[in-house]
Amino acid sequence: EQRWRIDRGRCALGDRKIILKDWKWTRLKDRFLDVAITRLRVGVCRLKYYMHKMKMADSPLCQKCTLNTEETVTHLLLECTDLYNQRRILKDKLRQYGIVQITTDILLGYSNEEESVKYKITEALGMFLKTSNRLADI
Repeated sequence: EQRWRIDRGRCALGDRKIILKDWKWTRLKDRFLDVAITRLRVGVCRLKYYMHKMKMADSPLCQKCTLNTEETVTHLLLECTDLYNQRRILKDKLRQYGIVQITTDILLGYSNEEESVKYKITEALGMFLKTSNRLADI
């Protein structure tokens, strides 16, 4: 605990935890999915862009779509043409909660939505990720 407080200022995860506080709304019943969403939130995942930065991938570009762009968290969630149908279902679900414009911040819990809405957003995001068949890439 003491070490966490000391090192927090030098750690991206520490910075994000301060912003997000406790992620109560993220507790899904699927541990694998919880881990994947947390990886997306903290930006430490196995998407091509991040793997390329660590010299673990030849290219940072998305191999799943035709956009010829870097495979980042934002690309996966909002742009990848390979996930068009899954994203349409996600948007339809979020409209039920009054969310018309989706952003990475809203999907990953950086919004000012109430916790009950954040939980529903996280559930919808979890379904999007499951149906995307991309969990292994995260």
